[in-house]
Amino acid sequence: MTRRFVLAGLSHETNTFSPQPTTLERFGGRTGQADLLAGDAAIAQMTGTRTPLGGYLDVLAPVDAELVVPLAASAVPSGRVTDGTALAASGTTSSASSGASTSR
Repeated sequence: MTRRFVLAGLSHETNTFSPQPTTLERFGGRTGQADLLAGDAAIAQMTGTRTPLGGYLDVLAPVDAELVVPLAASAVPSGRVTDGTALAASGTTSSASSGASTSR
């Protein structure tokens, strides 16, 4: 039986003194566009990165498993994450947990 693993990563250093809120667009880094990876693109970019998500991907690579990565993103240090951004991220991961997602 193939096991299914849902892995997600959202990285952000919150600076509570910063007046700049962290919006979805801040996760695009220098591009100014939201750069939220998912599915095969996230797996390809995050494997071997020595990050928490990359570590799980490395450990699960030789295992007969379905890997689902609905979200992999990071933002530069800034203020608190906005409610809309948090809801968008949690909605993406919740959908994947229930079965609707891109996977390997």
